[in-house]
Amino acid sequence: MNRAEFERYLQAFNDCDFETVGTYLADDLVFTNLPPLPRLDGREAFLEFYRDFKSRVRETLVPETLFVDKHGIALEARGTFEALQDLPDFPAAALREGDRFLLSGIVFYKTEEARFTSIRSVARLETILVRKSGERIDLGRTAYPGAR
Repeated sequence: MNRAEFERYLQAFNDCDFETVGTYLADDLVFTNLPPLPRLDGREAFLEFYRDFKSRVRETLVPETLFVDKHGIALEARGTFEALQDLPDFPAAALREGDRFLLSGIVFYKTEEARFTSIRSVARLETILVRKSGERIDLGRTAYPGAR
């Protein structure tokens, strides 16, 4: 997979174009994220999880640093997660509609034949909660699992 192909995948992911996203995923994809998110086994599990998740949260990933080679991709990205409804069970902190969770992290993608066989989140560099009121809370200074 080359950089342009990955950027098309990322755009489809940000746009909730799950039909296109699915074309980039191997049937036996393994998705692992830092706790407390679940491990997802298979393309359908990934798509089902994100269809549900993105119906409640507007998630946008923006690449900061991107390395691509014939075996995969290393991505440092900024993510913005905006609550579309009250989410008392959001993994990082309870969110109210309009609150935003800001995350900076590193993700590795392994590829075979232009499809992801593994997506693995390996580090959270920054975690900030921005309340609708404008209040900012640095979750990196709390007991949030995986935060520095």
